[in-house]
This record gives sequence, structure tokens and C-alpha cells, in this order.
Amino acid sequence: MRDEGFTLIEVIAALMIFSVGIIALINMNTESVRTVNILEDRFVAGVVADNVLVEARREQRLELGSSQGQETSLGQEFAWEREITSTDMENFFRITVRVRHEGKDGVLIERTAYRKGGE
Repeated sequence: MRDEGFTLIEVIAALMIFSVGIIALINMNTESVRTVNILEDRFVAGVVADNVLVEARREQRLELGSSQGQETSLGQEFAWEREITSTDMENFFRITVRVRHEGKDGVLIERTAYRKGGE
């Protein structure tokens, strides 16, 4: 009489290989979701930074120094800091905006623009 089929060790080995593959797929999916969330946060923070830059570029007269504010965009609370500094060129200014989540320290995005000063 000839026995056909798999031994218990073969079945356990196959299940272990399958389990490692499934764990890797789950981990990859989790990392993908985390990356998408980070990219979404940075994208929305970029929109906030662009809005602050546009407002600074529309001001009649720029004043050197820092200013801060908050903005809600797509249901998220952001805090921004705008810094206006002079450059080597006369009457030409650098505007730097940093955006972070409200209440958190890490900067999500930083944008810089340049503008000629107002009369």
C-alpha cells in the first residue's frame, strides 16, 4: 500500500511561507496608507503656504519680520509662520512661509518667494 499526500512537516512549512507572504503584504499596505496620509497633509499644507505667499505679495508695503496665523483647510487646522527678510538687492525681499499642523512642532512644508518692495 502506497501513501500519497503531504506530511505534517510539509503542510506546516507551506503555511509558514504563506504566513510570511501575507504579513509582508499587510505591512506594505499599511505603509502605503501612511505614505498617502503624509502626502495629503503636505499637499494641503502647500496650499496653505501658497495662500499666505499670495497675500504677502498683494500687500502694498512689506514690513520686515515675522508674523503667524492659523488656517483651516479641508477640515485640518494648520499654523503658519511668515518671515520677510531683505536680500542683497535694494528694495527686494525674501518671503518664507513654514506650515505645520496646529499644536505640533514638525514643519510640513516650507515655501519661499521673492518680491520687490512697495513704494
